[in-house]
Amino acid sequence: MVELARKLTLETFLQLPQQETGSELIDGEAVVKMSPPYSLASLQTALVLLQAPWAQEQGRIRTEWSVLLCRKEQDWVPVPDFLDVSYQRFAADWFVEGACPLAPELVVEIISPDSDVW
Repeated sequence: MVELARKLTLETFLQLPQQETGSELIDGEAVVKMSPPYSLASLQTALVLLQAPWAQEQGRIRTEWSVLLCRKEQDWVPVPDFLDVSYQRFAADWFVEGACPLAPELVVEIISPDSDVW
């Protein structure tokens, strides 16, 4: 069993068992991302519907897809609420299970009014 109290490497984080809610790698820690409430899920759906005409010809859109990034010289794996990546960055036939291996062109993180970010 992996001890989550110590700093995780990207490799160790990616080997953790998948949880229903998913986890983000932030500052070397696996942080559980909660399942979105109804209003947030509804907003995600609206974003997908708005972007769908673009995505049919230009790229792919996804919700809750983790992204492999580096921030402050540390591995960082956020799970944004919504993202899109053009076919210029990924071929239309590209398919690999796992996290998105590059930064998307558009990322949306929806912050609820009761979030401590405010």
